[in-house]
Amino acid sequence: MRKCVLSIIFVCVALAAAACGRGEEEYPPIIEMPWRQAPPPLPRETDRPTVPIPGFIAADREEVTVDFWYVSSGNTQSDALRETLVSFHDSQPYVRVNEVAYGSYALLAAQIMLSDFAGTLPHVAVASPPDVTRYRAERMLLPLSSFMYDPVVGMQTGEIEDILPALRPVGIYDGLWYSIPFTASVRLLFYNRDLITSHGFIRAPETWADMEQAARALTDESGRRGIGFGNDIDTEWLTLFIRLGGTFFNETDTRAAFASFEGIRSMQNLAVMANGPYARVIGDGENINTTFARGEIAMFFGWSADIPHVANAVGDAFDWRTAPVPASQDSRAAELTGYGLVMFENISHGVDERVGAWEFIRFTLGADVAALWAIANHSVPVTQAALESLAYSRFFNLNPPARGIFASADSGFFRTRHISDDGIRGILSDSVNSIINGGVSAEVGLTQAEEKINLMLEGR
Repeated sequence: MRKCVLSIIFVCVALAAAACGRGEEEYPPIIEMPWRQAPPPLPRETDRPTVPIPGFIAADREEVTVDFWYVSSGNTQSDALRETLVSFHDSQPYVRVNEVAYGSYALLAAQIMLSDFAGTLPHVAVASPPDVTRYRAERMLLPLSSFMYDPVVGMQTGEIEDILPALRPVGIYDGLWYSIPFTASVRLLFYNRDLITSHGFIRAPETWADMEQAARALTDESGRRGIGFGNDIDTEWLTLFIRLGGTFFNETDTRAAFASFEGIRSMQNLAVMANGPYARVIGDGENINTTFARGEIAMFFGWSADIPHVANAVGDAFDWRTAPVPASQDSRAAELTGYGLVMFENISHGVDERVGAWEFIRFTLGADVAALWAIANHSVPVTQAALESLAYSRFFNLNPPARGIFASADSGFFRTRHISDDGIRGILSDSVNSIINGGVSAEVGLTQAEEKINLMLEGR
């Protein structure tokens, strides 16, 4: 087993400036994400020299089978893949994709590591940013850049620029692409539209101050609270922190650096709201979707991937919608979580198989396919063409609760792609919950969390 210990934190946060319809409102300002220096702009397609793939002769290529491992959480994803494969197989004569579904991303990642031992890695698989970092550290991945620049199967002018700006840097390491974006769930504000309109509000809160005002008005003596926070409330702190200009990590010495003035102030502001008489923090034993469905909270923060679960919980009880996370500090920002497609290095994979695997990966960036997967996963379309496609427009218009996704495409950021991402999130989440629910001061809680994370990253 190849071993390569990765000790560099690379927090992947980027701008998302893709245009999207927002009625008569102006587009929100571009957000400068302060916790990492922006990478140098990618050269335009027309400036890139094409480089042939060694050993690939298009005229002599043979038909191959490509193994694709992915995660299916239900019939919607299975139907989307089936439709994708039919279209892909009809589009060319050389590649047939053999799909293998896993029940969870954790199970898929574990199986990939086992397959590396056995020498039976698939050609293509879905992977989270931390998984991509881990696979790359173990020398399991093939860089995709050589395929992207090939004169025969490489990407056409403008294809890379069409990928939403927030998603482009996620799979780039040392200037090389190792992952192509596939899905991206975005943080949203869920709200009871019936309550909002009955209390005189004509739209969802657009700023943090608007949300506080609405939360006060929507709180009543029956016990209903205007705003609810789940046990992932650290996401809301992170959003406020970024908008205030804080730095989550110091990239010079690769240490956590969020116990700063900006971090403490953001946490204090969040704690005041979360502990106010118009807010409710949902405990570990509760489900925020069902709490919302019972009418016990009028608004809450959740992920776009939660939309089907909220729909099942609410049913026809009331009209509800989603909206972008309200603005603060005169800017918008919403955390993204998502997965990309990677190609594995395996000595048994021939050049024609690798080219076929690349052609499948590239095919998923097509407007119709990217829109299909965004609809199936209730995620942000990964390209501008998919965002503006007829298929996604129909979905947007026929599914009002999903309109917050469309309106959030220009304000997303990723938290981290470090291999210890789960540990970092766990420590931070525990600290935030101790501040919100346990009476620990923001300064003490964040300082302790920062110290624990840095000790973990040092291997102590």
